[in-house]
Order: sequence, then structure tokens, then C-alpha cells
Amino acid sequence: MTTSRDHILSRLRTGLHTPGPLFRDQIDHTDPPASPSPVTGIGGTDHDLSEEFLTQLRKAGGDGVIFGKNDDPANHAADIIAQWLQDQKERTAMSWDRNALYGIDIETALHSKNIELAFPKDLHDSEERQFLEKLTVGVTGVTAAFAGTGTVALTFEPGRSRSASLLPLYHLILVPTSRIFSNAESWIAELNRTDSLKNTFVDSSQVIFITGPSKSADIELNLTTGVHGPKIVYSIVYEG
Repeated sequence: MTTSRDHILSRLRTGLHTPGPLFRDQIDHTDPPASPSPVTGIGGTDHDLSEEFLTQLRKAGGDGVIFGKNDDPANHAADIIAQWLQDQKERTAMSWDRNALYGIDIETALHSKNIELAFPKDLHDSEERQFLEKLTVGVTGVTAAFAGTGTVALTFEPGRSRSASLLPLYHLILVPTSRIFSNAESWIAELNRTDSLKNTFVDSSQVIFITGPSKSADIELNLTTGVHGPKIVYSIVYEG
């Protein structure tokens, strides 16, 4: 009687005796497959892209708001941070440097609420690490955002600490409409057009992609948020 083991070994022997091509020049390219179109591509105005970005972000478990040209995103950002810190003893949020927040003066708006911003510098310093681990709110900008999936891309360099997006429980993201793209392909195409690809991917210490809150279902397939990063992700989209 043929067992499953015999059947598997027979297939392996057959495969080993009839190997396929090992090199590209041995493959028949007479009928190459067509390049697939991006499945996440959408079109429209900046407002259309902004609306779709927030729609997809909410599907991923995040939230956000869109501000027009004459609105003030700084005060709204301060209100959100104050709400997150209302029951916290530590009245400080960690943040990217001021010049990395695209001119949005959150710091001044936070002063009226007795909240300070901390700008992480050297995570090799044990005292700074001990201080930062107490902070529950992080503020960052974005390098790019993708309307098709609600994803943001962040690049890190001096003044743009990865700790602000990875350590806290709450992550506030400032998203100018000028940095929202239909999808990652559109972003790469723009980087190529402006000759910025090397600066973005080579000169940055790291590039990460974030889609909503951190999630994991590793333990008994139970979905849990906030395991490897922020539990709450909120984006403020504004014209700029």
C-alpha cells in the first residue's frame, strides 16, 4: 500500500530528475506577463486624496480630521494632546524637532495648557531613556502618506527621532496635503522625478511604514492593539 510518505518522496524524485531552468537566460520570455496595475491607485484632487486617506486610516483602526487653508491645526493638535494627558502626571509629549513639523507651532499652543514638548536626542543616554519611557504621547510629521491604504511613511534622521512614533501609547501625525500620494508607486515616481530617491532611502537611518495602530494576533490569534507601538493613531491633515 502506498503511503503519503511514499507519494511525497516519489514527487521529490521526479522533480529532482527534471529540474527547471536555473538562470534567467534559460527562461522563455516570448510571452512575458504584463505589469500589473497598482491595486490601491486612486485619483482626484488633494481633498479627494485626503478624504480617502482618512477613510482607509479609520478602516485600519486610526482616526483623524481634515483642516482647510484658513483653519488652525496647531490648536486642535494641542486640544487632542491635552485630552490624552488629562489623567497623566507627566505633562510632556515627545516630538520631532520644531523645524520638522512643517511650521505648525504646536509648542506655543501647548504652553497655554501647561504641556511641554521633549525632543529626543541621544537614546544612548540612560537618563534620557528613563525619561522618555514615561511619556505617553508622540508627535511626528510624515515623509509621505498614501490615500489608497491610509499608510504613512516616516524617515528618520537627526531631529526626527523614531522614538516619537514607536514608544508612546498615543501617536499624533501631522500630514500636509502636499505629502499625500495615491499610493507608494506614485510617491516613488515623484522621488525619481525630483531626484530625491537617494536622499530619502540612503541618507535616512530608517524608513518605516505605519498603517493605523500597532496590532498583533500572535497569542492564540487574539487581535491586540498597542503591543509593539502606539495603540491610538490620530492624523491631522491640513493644506500646506
